[in-house]
Amino acid sequence: MNMKINGWLLVWLLGGVVITMKAQQPSWHNVAPPTGINAQQNLDALGSPAVGGSNVVIAFDTRYRGFLNSPYLLESWSKGELIFRNGAKYVPVELKFNTYSQDVLVRKSDTGDSVVLDKTIIQQFTLVNEQGQSMLFRRFTHPETKQTGFFHVLFEGNYYLLLAHYRKTLLKADYKGAYSAERYYDEFVPETTYFLVTNSGATWQKLKTNEKSLLKALNDIDGKLKEWIKSQGLHPSKNQSDLVQVIQRAEEWKKQTGQ
Repeated sequence: MNMKINGWLLVWLLGGVVITMKAQQPSWHNVAPPTGINAQQNLDALGSPAVGGSNVVIAFDTRYRGFLNSPYLLESWSKGELIFRNGAKYVPVELKFNTYSQDVLVRKSDTGDSVVLDKTIIQQFTLVNEQGQSMLFRRFTHPETKQTGFFHVLFEGNYYLLLAHYRKTLLKADYKGAYSAERYYDEFVPETTYFLVTNSGATWQKLKTNEKSLLKALNDIDGKLKEWIKSQGLHPSKNQSDLVQVIQRAEEWKKQTGQ
């Protein structure tokens, strides 16, 4: 079903499989110095004897500086396409992908509220990045670990399927104590893991993008692919688009040789 919907219709169609919540943006805040009653308590304590005969001042630690980065893959809302496992299709819809919780959010057009979708009903979705490129995410289950998640489909051929899994972990602030790291932020740290899928999805291998590991995974016995990478000036370990070009080239040669 291909149809244009607004926010309230999407919620009505989902029939209770979503949870509505206010959009949450990454917080940047400082702990404010004492004011009002707290400030007065400090002043009073300076002039009054306390237990043990000494003066006591209420201490406030103002070093914490909030969050660095956000949990989302893309900072802004992206107009994309959403397809459920039952075949229902919604386009265009405003989406965000939270790579910390692995949740997909939809923004309601009438109120601006965000809706967190039930991950189990989603088959695939698309986002548009800052360069205007469409990014297709599809639901996969790893055949060995049995873990299910959303993977960015970078290349899909007859022999090779290249996937990227994006995740952000939360690195907590560490600034208290004698051996602290003097890190005053809670930080969302991004991590990308690549998978090369072969044998019609039966074989998954975690793909290291350095040249030696990549060529081994692609079975470059005669060194032909290595020479091609050098001639093109590609750096697959540093550039995702270069990595995609290498897999595309390997696919073309595999088609030609039938091996």
